[in-house]
Amino acid sequence: MLTKIRPIRREDLSSVLSWRNHPDVRQYMYTQQEIAWEEHLAWFESVCARDNSYVMIFENDGIPSGVLNINIVSKSDKRAEWGFYLSPMAAKGSGSLLGSQACEFV
Repeated sequence: MLTKIRPIRREDLSSVLSWRNHPDVRQYMYTQQEIAWEEHLAWFESVCARDNSYVMIFENDGIPSGVLNINIVSKSDKRAEWGFYLSPMAAKGSGSLLGSQACEFV
């Protein structure tokens, strides 16, 4: 199984929004309401403008399967926060694979 993470692109947004709004994913989010396209696009534009955040797409065998968020809290203290969610269709074990990719990236 070949896995990787890469920066999110505008063409990923439709899939990412459908994953985020899926009931199996949404129930674990900080805010559990469905996100509208306009709100999702505004989020994307804001994260692209930040220099302390990374939003990555996790790919499993070339198939986009999850989202990884990394926020640098303090470069001098080498502290960051991270979170992720997977596509509801992601293969079993994808969370562990994504976590490994996140650790390598950081």
